[in-house]
Amino acid sequence: MTIMDWMMAVLRFAAVASVCPRIVPRDEWGARLPKLVTEMQNPVTTVVIHHTASPAYCATTADCIAAMQSMQVYHQDGNGWDDIGYSFAVGGDGRVYKGRGWNRIGAHAPPYNADSIGITLIGDWSNEAPPKVMLDAVEWLIRCGVDTGRIAPNYQLVGHRQVRHTECPGNGLFAVIQTWDHWVQDPAPPARRPGLEHHHHAEAAAVAPLLVVPETPEPQTPAAAAGLYDPSTPDAEQAVEVVEVRPLNKRSLWDRLVTIWEKEAMRQAAIARREELAALQQQDAS
Repeated sequence: MTIMDWMMAVLRFAAVASVCPRIVPRDEWGARLPKLVTEMQNPVTTVVIHHTASPAYCATTADCIAAMQSMQVYHQDGNGWDDIGYSFAVGGDGRVYKGRGWNRIGAHAPPYNADSIGITLIGDWSNEAPPKVMLDAVEWLIRCGVDTGRIAPNYQLVGHRQVRHTECPGNGLFAVIQTWDHWVQDPAPPARRPGLEHHHHAEAAAVAPLLVVPETPEPQTPAAAAGLYDPSTPDAEQAVEVVEVRPLNKRSLWDRLVTIWEKEAMRQAAIARREELAALQQQDAS
């Protein structure tokens, strides 16, 4: 690296640092370990804005830390999720708290979970707008995501109510985000979902007829291939694994490795799907 290259790298870092807010890491707010981690591709195409309603607004860092811990306990123990559902949370102290972060699929707005960042503003914003310090932190965080390649430059901004049947993020907050750049009235469907649509090998195609249609009232009903691996299809998973009791040549070894990789991808997709269904059931019950 030349001196000029080094100087340009420093300038780029300084430019990003000037935009990105400090994000409170998980260990600083006392987060539990996640039960499971499902990686997410960046950049995402959607930013979903939420409010917590409960926990209530937190004005101090101590209260915001308590709110983060309370949310994680409820999401893991009450909802049965792998972790706190949101990507990030913003407190009344103006700080951004890391939930699942930039690179992990959240559980906050199915079916957009695999292609979105979910940002929640701690408090109930049904009847009033959040303080400016919170709104500024959200805008800084989004700008940081774009500048660092985590959020697509042409992202769409939506309120939770636009993609699920809910009052979230509250009328007060929703009125504010409607004035922001990138807010859209009619959200485009998610660009990707966890599932087999991103895998094109023959083994995956063989499983397709046994898959189920997502978002149906009876998700256990067999139907035409929908591209999602459902946990109700263990027979299909077993059918993919063909054990050959003979020496493996280079090509068959490659095919075997591909099969193992695809099985893991399908397992992760099934886990993500279970979280989406759990989130949907929780919202319907509330």
